[in-house]
Amino acid sequence: MVIRSGIPALVAGVMLFAPACASGDVTVDDGSATTVTTFGTMPATSTSPPRTMIETSTSTHGDGDGDGDGDGDDRFISLSRVAHLDALAGDVWMTSVDGVGDLVVAGGAAAIGFYTQAVVWSSTDSGNSWSRTDVSRASDREENELVTAVVAGSNRVVALGVRGKVGGYRLVGWQSADGLEWTEDVTISAADGAGDHVAHAAVDTPDRLVAVGEAAGRPQAWYSADGSSWDSASVDQRDGVDRGAMLDVAAGGPGLVAVGFGGDPPQPEVWLSADGRAWSPVMHPTDAAPGVLTCIGVAPEGLVAAGYDLADRSDPTRPEAEAAAVSVWTSELGFDWIRLDADFDAAATASSPFSYLKRTGAIVLNDMGYWHDRLVAVGGYALAPTATLTPGFVTVWVSSDGGFSWTAAGEAVLEHEHSTVLAASPIPAVRYVSMAPTADGMVVVGHDALPTGHDDQWGFEIFATTAAVWHITAD
Repeated sequence: MVIRSGIPALVAGVMLFAPACASGDVTVDDGSATTVTTFGTMPATSTSPPRTMIETSTSTHGDGDGDGDGDGDDRFISLSRVAHLDALAGDVWMTSVDGVGDLVVAGGAAAIGFYTQAVVWSSTDSGNSWSRTDVSRASDREENELVTAVVAGSNRVVALGVRGKVGGYRLVGWQSADGLEWTEDVTISAADGAGDHVAHAAVDTPDRLVAVGEAAGRPQAWYSADGSSWDSASVDQRDGVDRGAMLDVAAGGPGLVAVGFGGDPPQPEVWLSADGRAWSPVMHPTDAAPGVLTCIGVAPEGLVAAGYDLADRSDPTRPEAEAAAVSVWTSELGFDWIRLDADFDAAATASSPFSYLKRTGAIVLNDMGYWHDRLVAVGGYALAPTATLTPGFVTVWVSSDGGFSWTAAGEAVLEHEHSTVLAASPIPAVRYVSMAPTADGMVVVGHDALPTGHDDQWGFEIFATTAAVWHITAD
């Protein structure tokens, strides 16, 4: 499983939230009255805002076997919230996750005054219960820290992140033998160039760990044999291209495949490497719309990469405002890529009270993997801000035909999102959600918000960002 920390640039990343209904059956544990609802319906009453909740969104599609042929045998997938983590403890962001067996490790940050400190959460029961570790060791609190990529292997877990300020973020890392006790004894070779250096994704291979990201606005990769010492890889770019980023990586093709963007205006890019130490670009379709590839999955049919076209060619760092359409590409070995006329089944949202918003917002896929004989992708919608309260969404899409057709198998409506406009914050932008395999399913991590009070002078509720975890299960 590969992990991405975010969209290409280090920009503001805090969302403002306001009330929205929950999708699926809702149970509130604080004893307050609430209405149990089904997928696609609005709650009729709720006497108090939920604090910790379990929410489940079930698929109305498929027939039991995952082939989408209507013969009654598509496997059933559900998306359920485990809990809010660190609720009401101040703003917290969960940005990346990986797992091996029952161990699941997630990384992110917690606000400390005007800055952030790096945080790691660990679970030894497949993501059902979590413990938090503040791995930050920064003596200068006038700096930000954030875990941006986590990779879990059979005998080691490594968390990579950034420390510094906008325009000068530098790479840092932590490692653990069990995911519970962490040490900051990771050294990372600095790539050339002044500016932000960040690892967006990491993967474990039999020979070494490999991370991909960006350095000073250019695509960059790193590799390590032991997780403690990391060297900069050689990353080639096309002639005339002087900017870009590698956003995701997977084991496949000739060895490793990374996706992202390059150029200005940005174009979808793919890089290949035999061992993670040297990378070459292989895709720049001349007829492709300006856009970004955000994630890649490996299926029996071959490689599948997904991203979005840009509505505005000026900046690829704001998918919530500029994503025009979802894009899906496929390749057998990674050398030649074909864009699919992918069909995303919208029937699951047809009865939603927010369907009018989704019809005008492009689908954005944040993470992808292969599980239960199908591709599973998780993401949301790039909704344009409106004058009314706008909810956020975590949507699970599945494909059993190599990426040609996708079904919305589960969806959660985030509790309180005022709009998709980003408020001022010094931390790097993080992608919406990330997922990883567990012993009994998949876990999705991200962030939501909970009400923390009311401003009597101005008459609005105050919300805190909180880490959130969901499970994907199949019956």
